[in-house]
Amino acid sequence: MSTRLKPKLIIFIIFFILKGFTFEMQAQIRLPEGWQEYLYSFDDSTHWHSLTIDTINNPFNIWQIGKPHKNSINSAFSGSRVIITDTVNSYPANTLSKFEFVHHAQEGFIEGVVAVFSGFYFVNADSLSDYGSIEFSPDNGNTWINLLTDTDYSDYYHWFTEKPVLTGNSFGWHFFGIQLAEMNKVFEIDTTTIIRYRISFISDDINKQKDGLAFDDLRFQDHLLGLNDENNVDSFEIYPNPGNDILNVRANSSLNEQMRYTLLNINGGLIETKTLPTNISSTINIKELKPGIYVIYILDRHNRPIKQQKIIKL
Repeated sequence: MSTRLKPKLIIFIIFFILKGFTFEMQAQIRLPEGWQEYLYSFDDSTHWHSLTIDTINNPFNIWQIGKPHKNSINSAFSGSRVIITDTVNSYPANTLSKFEFVHHAQEGFIEGVVAVFSGFYFVNADSLSDYGSIEFSPDNGNTWINLLTDTDYSDYYHWFTEKPVLTGNSFGWHFFGIQLAEMNKVFEIDTTTIIRYRISFISDDINKQKDGLAFDDLRFQDHLLGLNDENNVDSFEIYPNPGNDILNVRANSSLNEQMRYTLLNINGGLIETKTLPTNISSTINIKELKPGIYVIYILDRHNRPIKQQKIIKL
C-alpha cells in the first residue's frame, strides 16, 4: 500500500529543514569554504554548546561565566563577562577545577595549515603551587597534552606569543596564541576527529584570598587560509618601523567596516586596544613606551586578526 505525505506535513518538514539550514548558515556567516573560526567573548552564547563546566562529577568546580567582581580581576578584556574561577569569591584551598571545549576538526587541522588557539588571560594566584594549565587532545580525550609543560610533542606545535604563565600575578590581561596544525604529523586527523581543549586551575592547601584565573576572547581558528593570504599582508602599512614617537597605520584601500588595533608587549601583555577611524590612515602614539619590541594586531569587526606585525620602539 502506498503512502503519501499530506501537503501540510510536507510544508511542516520543509519549514524545519530550512530552519535548521538557516541556523547552520548563521553559525558560518562570512566564513569562506574550508574555514572554521569562532570567538568566545562570553557575552555571546552562540558557541556555548561546545563548552562544558562539569559540576556533576565535580560539584566543587569553581569555573563560572559572568561579570568579575574581585579585587584584581574586576573587568573583562572586552564586553562585560569572562570565564573565571568564581565571579565573586576568592578561590578556595585544595581545588581542582576544569572546563573543556569540543571542536570538530576542519581543513586546518586535517591539512596542517592553520589550527590556532588564542585568547587573553588574567591571573592572580598566591604561590607557584597554585596554577593553571592548558591541555590539548587531538583524539577526543584519549591523549591529553599539557601545552605548558609538554616535551614529547613540542616539535609539532608553536607558541607565537610568550608561553602563558598561569601562576603568580599577571597584573592585567595578557594575550596568548599557539599554532597546532602540525599535530597532524603524529596523530591521524580527519573529518571525524574531535579536538578537545581543557583548562584547569589547581590550588594548594593555603588560602590567601586571591582571585585566581580568568579568560576572555578565546578564539579557535581551523582553516586553509593563512594570515598572509588574500593580500592581508598588504592590506595595511604600519610605519616607521623602528619608530620613536608616532606609528602611522595606513590602509591600502578604503575601509568598508570598523577596524581596531591591539598593541601588546613582547610577553603578550596588553598595552592598549582602540578603534581605528574609518578613513584611510591614522596614527598611534608610542612616545611613552619603553624601548623594545612590541606586537600590533589589526582586527576586523568580528575581532579576527587580519594583520600582525612586530614593531621596534627606539
